[in-house]
Amino acid sequence: YTAAPAAVPTLTALDPDNGPVGGGTLVTVTGTGFTDDATVSVDGSDPIVPESISDDGTELTFTTPAHVAGPVDVTVTTDAGTSDPLTYTYNPAPAGAPTLTALDPDNGPVTGGTVVTVSGTGFTDDSTVSVDGSDPITPDSVSDDGTELTFTTPAHTAGTVPVTVTNGAGTSAPLPYTYDPAPAAVPTLSALDPDNGPAAGGTVVTVTGTGFTDDSTVSVDGSDPITPDSVSADGTTLTFTTPAHAAGDVEVTVTTPGGTSDPLVYTYNPASTTTTPPPVITSPEDGGTVTTPNPPITGTGQPGATVTVTVGTVVVCTAVVAADGTWKCTPIVGFGPGTVTITATQTGADGTSAASDPVTFTVRLATAGNGGAGGTGPNGTLAYTGSDPAPAIAFAILLMLAGAGLTIARRFRRA
Repeated sequence: YTAAPAAVPTLTALDPDNGPVGGGTLVTVTGTGFTDDATVSVDGSDPIVPESISDDGTELTFTTPAHVAGPVDVTVTTDAGTSDPLTYTYNPAPAGAPTLTALDPDNGPVTGGTVVTVSGTGFTDDSTVSVDGSDPITPDSVSDDGTELTFTTPAHTAGTVPVTVTNGAGTSAPLPYTYDPAPAAVPTLSALDPDNGPAAGGTVVTVTGTGFTDDSTVSVDGSDPITPDSVSADGTTLTFTTPAHAAGDVEVTVTTPGGTSDPLVYTYNPASTTTTPPPVITSPEDGGTVTTPNPPITGTGQPGATVTVTVGTVVVCTAVVAADGTWKCTPIVGFGPGTVTITATQTGADGTSAASDPVTFTVRLATAGNGGAGGTGPNGTLAYTGSDPAPAIAFAILLMLAGAGLTIARRFRRA
């Protein structure tokens, strides 16, 4: 079963149905459908909270606000809707009561403290002022001819309220005074996290401070407004994504309806100039001696990079740097006796490095041979001279093939 929908309130009587223009009359409203959240409106006023509501929802009471003389509509509103109106009459101020013609100024801050000059008639030394039905306020001054007084406004929420003056004869009809909303606070910045990033932009930066609102915008080096990616509910943090910018320091500000913050500095970092560093040859030792034509060549480098060892432009051997940063390779062709200078490069994610520091060592083999420059050494080794040995190797192979051909031809002749 579902509950029956709440009924729209109905009004049958107001008691009393009239009162002074200065307001302050306690009126009993009789009807039906009055709930705990019921409010009253007088001549379309802002909702007035009742003084009391009966348990059976047939009666409520409220206090009339000040209003100019004449009949006005009174309605009651609940969640179910708004009632049809009944008429309440504001009676003219009694003879001798003050009359108001102007307030100067007629607006001021919600914090109060504004000195207002009231112009009119009938102001006496015992006159008091009321702002939106407040307790009596003693004027700061009253003119001798009773046409002017001054008073200081109390604090009040933003909106328009009635101001009345009361003397011994009665209370005046009201004039409106407006409490202006408090101005929005200028935002403040305390930190950027991170406070630097690439010149290409795309960095999500968290700005910490105060006064950030849903309509906040960010400016980087005076850029067009940037809409934040997020703004915290308490207005103390926001995030935004940096645009691309030339390398260097720039100012970041936040702007709201309250104004623009003082800046904080964000640094755009230069584009990366990272290159692959050269490897290091650890053996053979520079200035050392080896006694084998194929000495292991070892060193350190960037894990995963490919190391190439050369004599001049001739590739000696290659290796991949292990995870622990070491590498090792053995010459493809043995060195001949004599002095050899090797260097190494490595190719990694950032390209190919420059050459390593050179290492010069002496090859001293057990059996001396004619290991002249470019010639063959003992045990079929080649002396590295810094030139490519491939042509010499090819020539030797051709000579071998030619010799084999001559041998075969001679055998055929004998046969």
